[in-house]
Amino acid sequence: MEWSREEVEAIVADYLQMLTMELAGQNFNKTEHRRRLQTKLNGRSDGSIEFKHGNLSAAMIDLGFPYIRGYKPRANYQALLGLVAEQQVSGETTLDQVALAAVQQPAVVPIQTDFARVKSDAPIKQHRARESEPAQLFRAVKRDYLEREARNMSLGLAAILFR
Repeated sequence: MEWSREEVEAIVADYLQMLTMELAGQNFNKTEHRRRLQTKLNGRSDGSIEFKHGNLSAAMIDLGFPYIRGYKPRANYQALLGLVAEQQVSGETTLDQVALAAVQQPAVVPIQTDFARVKSDAPIKQHRARESEPAQLFRAVKRDYLEREARNMSLGLAAILFR
């Protein structure tokens, strides 16, 4: 069953609140958020809500934002979800500020000496299909926090010190 606009607006607002708290270093309970959110949705199961959170993580990446740890990005999200996320993000100055502060934090050098625990397999390329975006969807301003983080000089220094 397709999610209605009201349901999508409710889950996006809740997700953005949790993301803002996470980026600001504040604790929150995902289960408690999901239970409160369930009362606003049309009988959605826990699994359905969790899956939609994963879709939202993918939408946030597409908008150039970080996403909530623990909500693995999932492909093929609803076009309405991307549209509502973009609309709500554009009005969230607090999210913008905490995201910027989070990616500008100096990297901490890990105390890892067992390199066998650092090594991992290369990611598997997955093909993603999406609904085509409506023609009227324009993005006037886009901040790419992930790119800013990648350019963070302290991250490079931490990598050199890690060797």
